Amino acid sequence: MSKSKSHIHARSISFIDEKSTPLYSDEALKNILNKVSTLELENQRLTNRVSLLEKRLSIDLLTGLSSRDQGITHIESLIKNNGIETFSLVFIDLDQLKKINDSAGHVIGDRMIEKLGKILKKMQLPNQTIARFGGDEFIAILPNYDQKKTTSWCNYLQTKTKLQEPIRIDGEHFYLSVSFGSYVHHKTSETEHLDVKQLIERADKDMYRNKHSKKRPAQKL
Repeated sequence: MSKSKSHIHARSISFIDEKSTPLYSDEALKNILNKVSTLELENQRLTNRVSLLEKRLSIDLLTGLSSRDQGITHIESLIKNNGIETFSLVFIDLDQLKKINDSAGHVIGDRMIEKLGKILKKMQLPNQTIARFGGDEFIAILPNYDQKKTTSWCNYLQTKTKLQEPIRIDGEHFYLSVSFGSYVHHKTSETEHLDVKQLIERADKDMYRNKHSKKRPAQKL
């Protein structure tokens, strides 16, 4: 045997050097293997924890829709994607959620958010992203949607929300109602300087114009 190589003694399974001097006893080797096993289990636990945290960052836990960060990431990818020349952003706001929270409590407010989330999730196609943007706000990111298709999408959402049964609490009825605005982005030399924030602001401003034009009281009977 070459003196430059260590080997394992067949009977005692202790590591030995080239002079046949044991480096580890059977007991020490057993302890080392146990520690390695423990470290592997801890590493797997941490890996699972990181995976869960990443999921929480990408998914809104209340609705199951994408998170704000995921929505922004998708918009950024569409801006950079040369294969997509047009896409639409629809900014959606759940009407009068604050009034619902104040009069019926946040539990009922959350139920309204969940109801809207379920509708939006069913409307979402594989190449689309619909994200809960924060609180009572949502954004739909629709690749290859022009103004006509975007208007049709918004009208369908309006119809679906109006067909929802109200939430009844202590004799009061709370109806699901939304306001929305859109911005259709065409990639041209005049729009190539626009970033994610500016695109979202355009859809947001359109939503607020539509919201204020309603001028109607809360749908509470």
